Amino acid sequence: MRYEIAQLYERGKRRPQKDVKSEKRLTADLQINAWPSSPMGRPSLVAHIFKTTPTLPDPLPPLYDARLESMATLAFVIAGFEFVDGVLYRQEWHCRECEHKYIAPWRACPHSSLDELI
Repeated sequence: MRYEIAQLYERGKRRPQKDVKSEKRLTADLQINAWPSSPMGRPSLVAHIFKTTPTLPDPLPPLYDARLESMATLAFVIAGFEFVDGVLYRQEWHCRECEHKYIAPWRACPHSSLDELI
């Protein structure tokens, strides 16, 4: 699903709240999957940003051993570990619903009587 994502840590250290709030968030398709292997040498639950073009660089490093840290009405935090320059760091992503809603093409079209058959 598409969310606005803010990183709460930088190289394992908590970022100041005002920096997190003032920084432009990344709007992206967040996915969480079980990967059979990871840089830690074992299977891991991984939160990552889905890319439509595999050749593009990752906008954020994947979060390994991802877990739901907290959840509220309009947002949630995913915690895990990221590898940056070969070093493992703690990281958390604050995720909230996008301010500008994405309208799927099939929802933008007018409804027809055939919709009732689906």
